[in-house]
Amino acid sequence: MLVSVKHIVQRWLGDQLTRLGLPASYMEFPWPTLSDATAFPHESLIFSPGSHEGMYEPRIDPAAEAGRTTSLSHWILLKMLLLLDLIEYLAKKIRAVISSLRLKATKKNLFLLGVLILGLYAWYTFTQVRLVKHPVNAVVEHGNLVQRDLDIAMIQSNAVYNFSDVVKVKKKGKKMGPKKAVKEEKVLLGRPGNNLKSGIVGLANVGKSTLFQAITKCSLGNPANFPYATIEPEEARVIVPDARFDWLCEHYKPKSQVPANLTVYDIAGLTRGASTGAGLGNAFLSHIRAVDAIFQVVRCFDDAEIIHVEGDVDPIRDLTIISEELRIKDIEFVEKALEALQKQTKRGGQSLEMKKLREEEATVARILQWLKDGKDVRKGDWTPKEVEVINPLFLLTAKPVVYLVNLSERDYIRQKNKYLPKVAEWIKENSAGDPVIPLSVSFEDRLTRFENDAESEEECKKLGTKSALPKVIVTMRQVLNLGSFFTTGADEVRQWTIRKGTKAPQAAGVIHTDFEKTFIQAIVFNFETLKEYGDEAAVKAAGKVMTKGKDYVVEDGDILLIKAGAAKG
Repeated sequence: MLVSVKHIVQRWLGDQLTRLGLPASYMEFPWPTLSDATAFPHESLIFSPGSHEGMYEPRIDPAAEAGRTTSLSHWILLKMLLLLDLIEYLAKKIRAVISSLRLKATKKNLFLLGVLILGLYAWYTFTQVRLVKHPVNAVVEHGNLVQRDLDIAMIQSNAVYNFSDVVKVKKKGKKMGPKKAVKEEKVLLGRPGNNLKSGIVGLANVGKSTLFQAITKCSLGNPANFPYATIEPEEARVIVPDARFDWLCEHYKPKSQVPANLTVYDIAGLTRGASTGAGLGNAFLSHIRAVDAIFQVVRCFDDAEIIHVEGDVDPIRDLTIISEELRIKDIEFVEKALEALQKQTKRGGQSLEMKKLREEEATVARILQWLKDGKDVRKGDWTPKEVEVINPLFLLTAKPVVYLVNLSERDYIRQKNKYLPKVAEWIKENSAGDPVIPLSVSFEDRLTRFENDAESEEECKKLGTKSALPKVIVTMRQVLNLGSFFTTGADEVRQWTIRKGTKAPQAAGVIHTDFEKTFIQAIVFNFETLKEYGDEAAVKAAGKVMTKGKDYVVEDGDILLIKAGAAKG
């Protein structure tokens, strides 16, 4: 019966090749003769593409010996034929062992059979196979070898030539060694997603609203010289300066240009005692809780005409007030969260849900102690499971912080300030690693009043300085762990914002939510590659265009063409 099935499959394959007009030599069947344990196939089991006109031939490493290719479906059938041969031969051997019971040679024959089965399994399993995907639109359609709407899978196989070599076989590109520990994927602190927001924060009357106007190029009226001139948070979008985007627009000359942008909030000034409600503190702190990164403005200039809420200029005191108010509010919030969890775990029980609640309770208790020790949550070394508990709490001290040191225009231009060394020392001791950007809000505000960018650039050149705002905006993206990919063409060049570590389907979902659900593949090349080779044709000719699937992690600067199926209605 096994022989009959094998011959039927062989004949079907032969008929398929004849119908396609392929020469008879295109595929031969030197199937293994398994008459004894040492005879193994001396020919490849995969037919060669040869030089048949019109057939698609993938690139094969010239150094690879006995490289053979075929379509995936045909390879599976050929592998089935081999398996039928092996089963047929094993059946004969098993019958021989049974017969040997009468010949009293059972022990020897069973041993030989065991060696044979292990050898056959090793050969069949470890045949070196590598799948190489090629987009269907690059394949010349020929008969039914090409399946529409799918990538054709081509196979390169290097067969094992002798049974005695089985012990030497290794899977291509891999060594059989100790099992590697699975690396736990890092979970980021903060809200997931791509539409993340930054908040400009600080004590009342330190230049926040003026900075907001300068960075967003929008007018809020003349910021008032008294505390709490801002009550409700103001929102605006900031265009992200990026030389790559400018280059792509110049290269493609599209009808539409859409740069990346960030959402920025101007949050009302805090004051001492804000965590207990002083100065509308509860409302203002809730506004901070809603953003994803804090840009804290610290006043480091003297001006008798500008009121300071504490009476005099002391940046170290101001930094300490903000830091403590945020931490005190977090302690209050975490204590409530812990109390709620303790009420649930008091019920007892051994269910999985109760076990999870106890683990969450232990994590929240650790967070609370961390805060009471005077440390910010963002500075902790938290496990991925602990981060999953922290993120839903939206803690103020878990948010990344950038310190914007507001200098007078004179100090900014000459790059000297009496307060700056003390500020740098405080940040080093209390918030090590957080970015510090000196700037002059009054200078940035003055630059926005010029008629055009050329005039403001000329002013900067004359003074021997430059605007700090581009650095502030780029730092916003960095602390939020944001990156970009591009879509390009004659109609539009657009820069899309994603969290670093985003996979291709989720990146496609930023373009359109349906694309994430129906994602098939992404055609990818990087901006730097395009810039190096000059145009897309040269990039393709150099083999730098990649076809990536669902597990591909999009890199900053990738240029993507998303292929997705039709959405279900």
